[in-house]
Amino acid sequence: MQNGFIKRAGALVFAATAAVVGCASDDDGGDGPGAAGAGGGDGAAGAGGGAAVSASGCTTTAGGTAVTSLCAGAALNTLTAAESMKLCDDTTAYVEGSINRATGCKYVAIVGAASNSSPTEAQLQASCSSAEGTCNQDASTDGAGAKTLCGTIPATCTATVEQYSTCVVGEAALFEQGASALTSCSMLTFGNLSTVYDVPMAASESPSCMALKMACPNFTVPYIN
Repeated sequence: MQNGFIKRAGALVFAATAAVVGCASDDDGGDGPGAAGAGGGDGAAGAGGGAAVSASGCTTTAGGTAVTSLCAGAALNTLTAAESMKLCDDTTAYVEGSINRATGCKYVAIVGAASNSSPTEAQLQASCSSAEGTCNQDASTDGAGAKTLCGTIPATCTATVEQYSTCVVGEAALFEQGASALTSCSMLTFGNLSTVYDVPMAASESPSCMALKMACPNFTVPYIN
């Protein structure tokens, strides 16, 4: 599993400790890990320095980004706990919405088949096909991205919400490309099953995410699942 993630009340949140997580929403206030409230903390700003920018008060059409309505210029380490949770929820919504439904359903079906311990390849393929069909026919079934895991924000991370969002956009695009290239359920074998796990790992190494990790070496970028 990935390090640098934490679960609280079923929600994906940013925090200062490392664990494994799930997803939802929580709106308790207080200062986020490594943060001192919006605009507070050590006065950190995004790349280029200057005064910290508040993360509140923006929209996706006025100061926000394609991923979130939080202000693009806000430094990640100034986000409050509630803002960090919003950023994570917005990330999940963006990723899930940006991935083609059919492609996402194939991905989650293969992941599900991999965890079923089917004794034969015929049963493996049948399990995958059944899950894929259900996902495509039922819009309420989670597709790829619905369980995206959010990374922790180090107290020293002065990268901006905009830099983070650019990473998420690039990561989601690479994830979809990788998931689309996976074999079909009907061609699934024990030998090619593990390739499904390469998709999110490769996506997390998109050029824009590498740039974010250079700005914040200890930051774990979102893990699409």
